[in-house]
Amino acid sequence: MLKNKRFIMSSRFFARFLIFIFLLLLLQSIIFGISYIALIKNKPIDFFGITNIQKNIYFEGYRNIWQSNEECVDFDEELIYIPRHGSCNFKNPEFDTTLDFYNLGRKNENNFDEDEIKNNGIAVLGDSFAMGWGVENNETFSSLLEKELKRKVYNLAVSSYATYREFLRFNKSKLIDSVDTIIIQYNPNDLKENLDLKIKNKDENREIFEFIVKNQKMNIFKRLKFILGQFKSSFRLMFLDFRNILFKKKTSTLNFDKHYVALIKVLKKFKNVKNKNIIFFNVDKEIFFYNYPEGFDKTFSNINFINISLTKDDFFLLDEHLNSLGHQNVANQLKVYLK
Repeated sequence: MLKNKRFIMSSRFFARFLIFIFLLLLLQSIIFGISYIALIKNKPIDFFGITNIQKNIYFEGYRNIWQSNEECVDFDEELIYIPRHGSCNFKNPEFDTTLDFYNLGRKNENNFDEDEIKNNGIAVLGDSFAMGWGVENNETFSSLLEKELKRKVYNLAVSSYATYREFLRFNKSKLIDSVDTIIIQYNPNDLKENLDLKIKNKDENREIFEFIVKNQKMNIFKRLKFILGQFKSSFRLMFLDFRNILFKKKTSTLNFDKHYVALIKVLKKFKNVKNKNIIFFNVDKEIFFYNYPEGFDKTFSNINFINISLTKDDFFLLDEHLNSLGHQNVANQLKVYLK
């Protein structure tokens, strides 16, 4: 009798456990379904649980990458790829933009003669943040600075370039004699390339270029596998959201010393910029340097390290690049130093 009673109690517990698991799976399926369908309908959602799921889907395979678009880039023997001259459509769930490039970088749309080189110019070097990933030609901080200062600003930034390739591109632009100020937008992921300082041969760069622009579209089987993988990850992301409520998420901080050493190594290689005014700033939504050397450099007095203050409203919700408000805020803060 006692054994039967224990068996019945165990059976009831097991049944309730299965019901709980079923309800949990059902709830998670609904949350994941809302997240995925909203994303493919270009509707990012800023809500507990959903945002991180959408962000994971976005970065793990759904995102369009500018330099992987053959309509936007051409092969270059030294730089691997360069922006193709003309217009290029680039879109993701949070934006649908047209980028226009010409000989001297991305167009600013300020009624300047784009091909005319003027003295007292400003060159902007950087990666996708400075290039203007996700914003129109007239919304980049380069365009806004040019309009405000009435000085020619050349936006030479290119997505995924580190400081070394940025200066190689600057040298090839023939702007060295007309530019007196260089703005460098830095990103922590520049470090590896800056430490390397090697130009690969033409064949190696061609191989890298072809890998970057290869067709990455998914067939139905790959897409199904991708969706199932993201559904599995959604459980972990929900747990992280709960954990972040209970324990405040810590800000990621890095030591700037090795980044500084690599940066100076790059600048020493390009001796033709030693008499230029150089303004250096870092942009990243999640990562900060705890020992950032704000102010003029003690050894190289022409380098001014400035701190740009931004908030989460200055970045796209999912994509994490600067939105139009972010570019406006960067321009407003740079303007103070440039004036």
